[in-house]
Amino acid sequence: MVIGVESLHRMFKQHTYTNKCSYSGRCDNCGCNVNVEITKTGRGYGLQGGVLYESNIHSFLILCMHCYEKSDKQIQNHLNRTLTAI
Repeated sequence: MVIGVESLHRMFKQHTYTNKCSYSGRCDNCGCNVNVEITKTGRGYGLQGGVLYESNIHSFLILCMHCYEKSDKQIQNHLNRTLTAI
């Protein structure tokens, strides 16, 4: 599941001094380096550079925008298997 608002709230509770944080890692599909920038706005949150998926309370899977924008069933199946295994 794509990261939820409650998880974003928890992230920003830990970083009360800023309205931005980032998450860096490798795309769980293609392996490229990804840096997801998360900005707290007046209306919610904005993510740029990639997409975070919650795998459990303290862990995330990351996809680059190229892989996220693909409508390829293989990527969704990969994520579903990975999320189920964790």
